[in-house]
Amino acid sequence: MKFKLFSLQLKRAFKLPWQGDSRWQRLLVGALLWALPMVGAAITPWVGAALLLPTVILTGGYCLRVMRYEVSAPAEQPPTELPPWTDWPNLVRDGIWLVLLALSYLAGLAGVMFLAWLATGTSLLDFNQLESESADSFVNFLFIFVAILLICEYFPLMVAHIARTGDFKAGYDYRYILKRILSNHSECYQATAASILLLELSLLAIIVLPLLPLAVFAAQMISSNLWAQAYKFVPEKDSTAAPK
Repeated sequence: MKFKLFSLQLKRAFKLPWQGDSRWQRLLVGALLWALPMVGAAITPWVGAALLLPTVILTGGYCLRVMRYEVSAPAEQPPTELPPWTDWPNLVRDGIWLVLLALSYLAGLAGVMFLAWLATGTSLLDFNQLESESADSFVNFLFIFVAILLICEYFPLMVAHIARTGDFKAGYDYRYILKRILSNHSECYQATAASILLLELSLLAIIVLPLLPLAVFAAQMISSNLWAQAYKFVPEKDSTAAPK
């Protein structure tokens, strides 16, 4: 199977946050939201942690809006700028639902691992066991592998699926989401690699601390657009088809 590098529109995704007449206003709002927990952490870790939740909720709701703009746009007229920061109550609602969905999946994973611990008597999350060939090592490695897949691939596609359907219950349609991962695997790999690279690049902005919140928010927006593209990608032989 031929791997098509850059089948996603990477250039457009990277340019998206910096386009539009109101681009700096939109970027400033996102940067200020991420600056809150960072400034709070400089005071005390508890203040930073307390301010992190509203930041995650608001920017998470905005990520859903970015994805909705991408997946609902015609292929010949993709979004050319970030959506506006409007309708804040809906942003809060969307962000809360996304946090609850993510927590429910993580709770389910933790429940499965607890059952595995009861059934096998292994020492879960004992990272000193990873290099051994024991049952403990296998179970711990499986836990880490599944957790990484959930965070790096499943959650972003889950949000894109919700953006496409407009229904938060669709977040539990795991069969459809897994089908998307398998059918668009190369696009998902690209989106995953780009998201990890963006995170690392954004953290480099810590060298110039005032730029760090802006870099984190911009990385968040680019990743959201890339995952929406990965979700709705269709093969060349059917390139005019609507997202499935």
